[in-house]
Amino acid sequence: MAKDEAFSDEQLDSDKRFTTMKNLKAPIIITTAVWMLFQLIPFLSASMVLLFTLQLITTLFMIWMVLRILKDGKPSKATFEDRFYEDQY
Repeated sequence: MAKDEAFSDEQLDSDKRFTTMKNLKAPIIITTAVWMLFQLIPFLSASMVLLFTLQLITTLFMIWMVLRILKDGKPSKATFEDRFYEDQY
Protein backbone atom coordinates (compact mmCIF):
# COMPACT_ATOMS: atom_id res chain seq x y z
CA MET A 1 0.00 0.00 0.00
CA ALA A 2 1.15 3.49 -0.73
CA LYS A 3 1.37 5.96 2.11
CA ASP A 4 -1.52 7.97 0.65
CA GLU A 5 -3.76 4.91 0.66
CA ALA A 6 -2.79 3.74 4.16
CA PHE A 7 -3.62 6.98 5.97
CA SER A 8 -6.46 9.41 5.57
CA ASP A 9 -5.83 13.11 5.05
CA GLU A 10 -7.08 13.79 8.57
CA GLN A 11 -4.52 11.41 10.07
CA LEU A 12 -1.72 12.99 8.04
CA ASP A 13 -2.81 16.48 9.13
CA SER A 14 -2.82 15.26 12.73
CA ASP A 15 0.74 13.93 12.34
CA LYS A 16 1.90 17.27 10.90
CA ARG A 17 0.33 19.15 13.81
CA PHE A 18 2.02 16.80 16.29
CA THR A 19 5.39 17.36 14.62
CA THR A 20 4.79 21.12 14.66
CA MET A 21 3.93 21.05 18.36
CA LYS A 22 7.07 19.02 19.07
CA ASN A 23 9.08 21.77 17.36
CA LEU A 24 7.40 24.38 19.55
CA LYS A 25 8.13 22.59 22.83
CA ALA A 26 11.65 24.02 23.16
CA PRO A 27 10.65 27.71 23.06
CA ILE A 28 7.78 27.10 25.47
CA ILE A 29 9.86 25.09 27.97
CA ILE A 30 12.87 27.43 27.84
CA THR A 31 10.75 30.55 28.23
CA THR A 32 8.81 29.02 31.11
CA ALA A 33 12.02 27.98 32.87
CA VAL A 34 13.55 31.46 32.51
CA TRP A 35 10.31 33.05 33.72
CA MET A 36 10.19 30.75 36.77
CA LEU A 37 13.81 31.60 37.56
CA PHE A 38 12.92 35.28 37.33
CA GLN A 39 10.07 34.74 39.79
CA LEU A 40 12.37 33.00 42.29
CA ILE A 41 15.30 35.47 42.13
CA PRO A 42 13.86 37.99 44.65
CA PHE A 43 13.73 35.25 47.31
CA LEU A 44 17.44 34.63 46.83
CA SER A 45 18.39 38.22 47.76
CA ALA A 46 19.76 38.95 44.31
CA SER A 47 21.04 42.35 43.28
CA MET A 48 18.88 44.80 41.36
CA VAL A 49 21.23 44.58 38.40
CA LEU A 50 20.59 40.85 38.17
CA LEU A 51 16.84 41.42 38.46
CA PHE A 52 16.81 44.01 35.68
CA THR A 53 19.02 41.83 33.47
CA LEU A 54 16.81 38.81 34.00
CA GLN A 55 13.73 40.94 33.27
CA LEU A 56 15.25 41.92 29.92
CA ILE A 57 16.17 38.32 29.14
CA THR A 58 12.70 37.11 30.11
CA THR A 59 11.10 39.68 27.83
CA LEU A 60 13.33 38.67 24.92
CA PHE A 61 12.54 34.98 25.46
CA MET A 62 8.82 35.79 25.59
CA ILE A 63 9.04 37.66 22.27
CA TRP A 64 11.00 34.75 20.76
CA MET A 65 8.40 32.24 21.96
CA VAL A 66 5.46 34.27 20.63
CA LEU A 67 7.11 34.77 17.24
CA ARG A 68 7.90 31.05 16.94
CA ILE A 69 4.32 30.08 17.81
CA LEU A 70 2.86 32.60 15.38
CA LYS A 71 5.29 31.60 12.62
CA ASP A 72 5.33 27.81 13.04
CA GLY A 73 2.02 27.11 14.74
CA LYS A 74 -1.01 25.81 12.89
CA PRO A 75 -4.35 27.59 13.32
CA SER A 76 -7.35 25.58 14.37
CA LYS A 77 -9.99 24.77 11.76
CA ALA A 78 -12.73 25.19 14.38
CA THR A 79 -14.55 28.49 14.48
CA PHE A 80 -15.64 30.41 17.54
CA GLU A 81 -19.29 29.84 16.67
CA ASP A 82 -18.80 26.06 16.35
CA ARG A 83 -16.89 25.46 19.58
CA PHE A 84 -17.75 28.27 21.97
CA TYR A 85 -19.31 25.95 24.58
CA GLU A 86 -17.41 22.78 23.77
CA ASP A 87 -17.77 21.39 27.29
CA GLN A 88 -21.55 21.10 26.86
CA TYR A 89 -21.32 18.27 24.32
